[in-house]
Amino acid sequence: MLFGATSSPMKRLYEKGTRNLIAISKSDVPETLVRLLAGGLASKDLINSLIEAIGSTALYTKVAERYAYMGVLKDLVRIFTDSKDFRSFSVSIAMDSIWNLVEVAG
Repeated sequence: MLFGATSSPMKRLYEKGTRNLIAISKSDVPETLVRLLAGGLASKDLINSLIEAIGSTALYTKVAERYAYMGVLKDLVRIFTDSKDFRSFSVSIAMDSIWNLVEVAG
């Protein structure tokens, strides 16, 4: 056990969150982010910001489970199919967001 009797810092973040992540989990922010991303009518910069916000807030289990329930993974995978270049920044942050969701929500 690397951290002895205590859990790792990332595990504590996943389970307990921070005060900001807890506040986000009690608000309509996750639904708004998913709704805006699913709309697909936004600029490339806004879509990148939405993906980054989803990936960052998905580090708390309660928020990640809400994203999984809302089906945000299909919208993140759509970034791959819509992209002309798999080396693009959008694909990179979408992969990171998908990884965070799978790692935290299962």
